[in-house]
Amino acid sequence: MANDRFSLTSKVAVVTGAGANGGLGHAIALELARLGAHVAVPDINEPGSQATAREIKNLGQKSLALGCDVTQRTQVERMIAQVNAELGAIDILVNNAGAGFRLVPLVEMTDEFWDQVMALNLRSAFLCCRVIAPQMIERKVGAIINMSSVVARHGGGTGELAYTAAKGGLSAFTRGLAKELAKHNIRVNTVAPGPTDTPFHKGVRTHDELLGIATRIPLGRVGTPEDIVGAVAFLASDASSYITGQSIEVNGGFWFA
Repeated sequence: MANDRFSLTSKVAVVTGAGANGGLGHAIALELARLGAHVAVPDINEPGSQATAREIKNLGQKSLALGCDVTQRTQVERMIAQVNAELGAIDILVNNAGAGFRLVPLVEMTDEFWDQVMALNLRSAFLCCRVIAPQMIERKVGAIINMSSVVARHGGGTGELAYTAAKGGLSAFTRGLAKELAKHNIRVNTVAPGPTDTPFHKGVRTHDELLGIATRIPLGRVGTPEDIVGAVAFLASDASSYITGQSIEVNGGFWFA
């Protein structure tokens, strides 16, 4: 069938930070499940992870809820071991966990805040890739999708410096890792959303501020998680088998505004 290359039937996926209802990770995990994948949903918010896993099981797919702080190496190693034991070898990794916490200008920024933002947005992806890559290398197959942001290219706004630097680092990490793993038939790409209506954005901007941003987007609105998941699913599937080291910006034309 023409759509077979987009199918994820029987694939095993890990989507980090998938426990927040209304967030990108939650939407991505459900979309991969709809396409046939069995999905593990590690999140520091374990009740949220359990709720997402229940939704996936209601779609007829296997799922595994895991409480995990993906900035901690030992927890990541334990999480991956559990996924391997209960779902099987991992085909797809979506490094979605990340946040900016709040808007903090440089002159007000503490060392601790900088380190927190770097750990959640960049170190977490490094740890998950380092633990999962050996099994992908052994099997000569794998798709890794790192969730960056449009700020990685345009620099973000006032107070977003740490988040911008972390996401810029993640985009560069993606390109370097794509070169390193290409010989093993492992693809590494980035999806970079623009302003999106998620709990993360609502936590740092008021409703009026989001409406103001929408006026600067050529398509006339901020995005939704459902707008983003198609790009992730495409990069996870065989339909993108000749794409690696790339960044797909899903932003309603925001970059050109």
